[in-house]
Amino acid sequence: MAHLTATEFEKMIVTLSAHLRFERLHEKLLQANALVSRKRPPSAQALAGQLYQLSAGLRRNHPARHALEFLWQDMLAERVKEEHGKMLETLADRVNGCLTEKFVIIPEKRADLLTALGAYYQAMSALTNDEVAYLEVLMRASVDVAQFLREHHSEVVAAAAETAASLGATPTETVAVPETSAAESMEPASAPSATSSDEAAS
Repeated sequence: MAHLTATEFEKMIVTLSAHLRFERLHEKLLQANALVSRKRPPSAQALAGQLYQLSAGLRRNHPARHALEFLWQDMLAERVKEEHGKMLETLADRVNGCLTEKFVIIPEKRADLLTALGAYYQAMSALTNDEVAYLEVLMRASVDVAQFLREHHSEVVAAAAETAASLGATPTETVAVPETSAAESMEPASAPSATSSDEAAS
């Protein structure tokens, strides 16, 4: 699993704040014991700074990390339903087929990876929005794939548009794809499972 930069992490917190409302997000984080102080920061950006340090950008095993991962998946679960799971799993398999067993990009499959990421990005964007799709792919990708996405973001977006056009869909429509098989290393989005941070969603 890749880790978010400070800028990417802030976008994640701003997205959650817009979804839940800032006050409610802060309350849920307090309930999950994810914050040191109960004093509410002045903005989502300030809250992001605190959480980034506490979780080390989702690298550290800390209540802040568990709470944020739960809240993010809970948000996705409102749009990514069970019937979308198989499609996303197939698209994730295509990405994984471009990687070695150690989740490193196979050099001769970089073009295929660009297409595969574009297809996954398009499907997730159609279910949510571009910002959420980008962050979701980053958080689920291996370190190597996440770096590739950062370096080729505009190309991935273009590949996503081509995928939608080739299948007769608009950028806001989810497209169906034929099944393929590949090793699993990039997990498809799904509804969150019960964890020790369940109180974050209460």
